[in-house]
Amino acid sequence: MQADERPLTRNEAAHALGGLSLGTLDKLISSGELVATRIGRRVVIQPQHLREFLERKVNAPSTHDVSRHEQTHAALRVLAGVKAVVVDDDPDAMLQALRGSAREVSLRLAEATSLLAHLCRLSGQPEATLAGLVEAVHRAV
Repeated sequence: MQADERPLTRNEAAHALGGLSLGTLDKLISSGELVATRIGRRVVIQPQHLREFLERKVNAPSTHDVSRHEQTHAALRVLAGVKAVVVDDDPDAMLQALRGSAREVSLRLAEATSLLAHLCRLSGQPEATLAGLVEAVHRAV
């Protein structure tokens, strides 16, 4: 601890963490994610421990990272939807191909599918274009 740094109260630490609730702060402390010290009845957090906690959070891998397998699977689902629209002329089948994803992801997939379907139609050879896209996805793995 630097000479000019004093321990922070729970309220000060919660405020320093962007206005976290005391309940959330207590959960972080009880889980061991944030180191705190009990002095009598008071719980204080050393500024160094707060900085270390924030650094771990910043450097932690994102839980939203998508594996290559998941990317390939999503791309193939989009292309199955494109095939349903362009080749089979079955928009309901397109929606079936995209189901099972989170709502926000499903909406993005539907937009991407519609755009790709339009591009495949414009190519003049939709089946060949679609086959080329499927091939490209498999090569990317």
